Amino acid sequence: MDARMGDEERSNGNRRNGYSRKQVQTSLGEVTVQTPRDRDSRFEPEFIKKRERILAEGVADRIIGLYALGNSTREISDWMEENLGNRVSADTISSITDRVLPELQSWRIRPLDPVYPIVWMDAIHYKVMDDKNRPATRAIYNVLGVDRNGHKDLMGMYISKSEGANFWLSVHTDL
Repeated sequence: MDARMGDEERSNGNRRNGYSRKQVQTSLGEVTVQTPRDRDSRFEPEFIKKRERILAEGVADRIIGLYALGNSTREISDWMEENLGNRVSADTISSITDRVLPELQSWRIRPLDPVYPIVWMDAIHYKVMDDKNRPATRAIYNVLGVDRNGHKDLMGMYISKSEGANFWLSVHTDL
């Protein structure tokens, strides 16, 4: 709703008008969903359409996964239309991916154990779309540790244009 209703529409008198409740079948069972409404009844929900009662499994998780792989919002929208039959706007996709950012930040600054007897450090190279929508190679640095109890812990993930000693130094400094 926030992505759809801009200042211009609000100034014309249309604004939020509560929620509609309905039961939806998901992979986790039946859940109650509250869909926002607007006064002019022009808002069309994108994920759970009006009168739709079955939710595609893990739609938001799929969007976040596609975004994490470097897909643009347009590519994600194309994938949604092709595989789920619903076209989702770039603004909606951005609002979904933006919800993950605080969670990522809290994960990134969480306290680590003081000792990891075993630590693996490696970089994986992926093809992604750069700022100008051209394919580019990026290195994702992964640091995996095993704590004293034998449990694996992903200590950090970092992205760089290439693999090199200077960036590894910054990874070690951050950890």
